[in-house]
Amino acid sequence: FGTTVYERAYLPELVLLPGMSLAIGVHDGTSEVNTITANVVPATAGTFTITVNGQTTAPIDFDANAAEIYAALLTLSTVMPGDVHVVFTTGTNLGTTLASVKIAWAGARAGQDITITIDTTLLTGNAHVLATTTAGVGQIDNADTVLAFVRGRVRR
Repeated sequence: FGTTVYERAYLPELVLLPGMSLAIGVHDGTSEVNTITANVVPATAGTFTITVNGQTTAPIDFDANAAEIYAALLTLSTVMPGDVHVVFTTGTNLGTTLASVKIAWAGARAGQDITITIDTTLLTGNAHVLATTTAGVGQIDNADTVLAFVRGRVRR
């Protein structure tokens, strides 16, 4: 027997013959990952802020390291320890040419689409760039729908 995957909107009547079974899967979702990258000629002074789901951090120094960015994110009431991981993938602070810091969402923020922006208007020199490298996608669990359908339609 082969495996057939049906779109949510189309589930035919299921007929299970003796020896057959029905497997239902759950996808845990994908956690969002954002990246802030310094320019080829990085900012030389000033501050920037990060806004996450409508809440804005206090000003962050232009040459912030991972610990400083993490601490700024934790001042937001919706971000708790364990909800975010901050690590540099290139360089050690945003004052370095093409330095890149990864902000990976986890914990209570895992599997969510995070609305995040950066305000660089108070930076002197070239602005940092924010990008979403992996979009957050919530958990996919249609087990209740499928089981309700199966209970009403399965014939043996």
